[in-house]
Amino acid sequence: MILKDRKIEDGVIPTCSSACPKHEATHATKIKVVPQVSVVMSVHRRVEPCILQTAIDSVQLQTVEDHEFTIVVDGMLTSDQKDILERASKTDPRIALLHNRERMGIAYSLNQAIVCSKSEYIARMDADDVSLPNRLERQVSFLEQNREIDLVGTCAYEVDNKERILFEKRMPVKSSELPSFLVKRNPFIHPTVVFRRKFFDKVGLYSSAFFRNEDTDLWCRAFAAGIIGANLGEFLYLFRVDSDFLDRRRGKMHAIEEASLRWNYIRNSGLPFYNLIYPLLTFSMRMSPKWALRLLYRFAR
Repeated sequence: MILKDRKIEDGVIPTCSSACPKHEATHATKIKVVPQVSVVMSVHRRVEPCILQTAIDSVQLQTVEDHEFTIVVDGMLTSDQKDILERASKTDPRIALLHNRERMGIAYSLNQAIVCSKSEYIARMDADDVSLPNRLERQVSFLEQNREIDLVGTCAYEVDNKERILFEKRMPVKSSELPSFLVKRNPFIHPTVVFRRKFFDKVGLYSSAFFRNEDTDLWCRAFAAGIIGANLGEFLYLFRVDSDFLDRRRGKMHAIEEASLRWNYIRNSGLPFYNLIYPLLTFSMRMSPKWALRLLYRFAR
């Protein structure tokens, strides 16, 4: 089954049984009631097994125990990865596995998990990162106390493969700051975000049309739809920076997509004309040699 990138009909996300019936039994047998939080994650074969295990452990050890954890297997995995996922799903009834027959990408995979989720709150997670134990508790508490907020992210520690802190990545916390911040950079660290379910009713699912900018596209559409977001000023997430990190953030296709999204966002939002310089700077940065991008990233995170 292929999920279409679309506005969710009638303001309601389709249930797993209507949108992806082949996965219905997996969820129905494991989750008997509606959990407080749905955690959604995609995994592919490039994630090292020990790092995948650490990511799964970090979700299982959350202080919010009432959650479901949907992991989408995006294509073929190694035998070690399969063993980790199968063992986790057999020993923890909160974990459900969905399978793509071939590599479909993160947008498609996240859509699968979102459609099959049950909770009011939907939390992102990456398969090579770590959620600190009270992450979900702090974000859910914030959303319950601030009903006007549709999604909330956090600050994050950038870490290496040994989880040594490389950088403290702080994000703007005020809702009023985020739409203008998007002109220059993404206003959320994507895998730290917890959404209200109604966010996707208003904005729609991720678009699979983009090479690596599904998050930038989502933020542009969100603010255009009147979404209100926020970030906690707390460091609740370890964002892993590996040897391929900068390579994934450069290149012509990535540069054109990102610059085009920000350019259109600025024009459609009625922001001052001078802001158009930022997409041009972003394009130049994405097209820079790796050594130059490394230097720019060091000083302009």
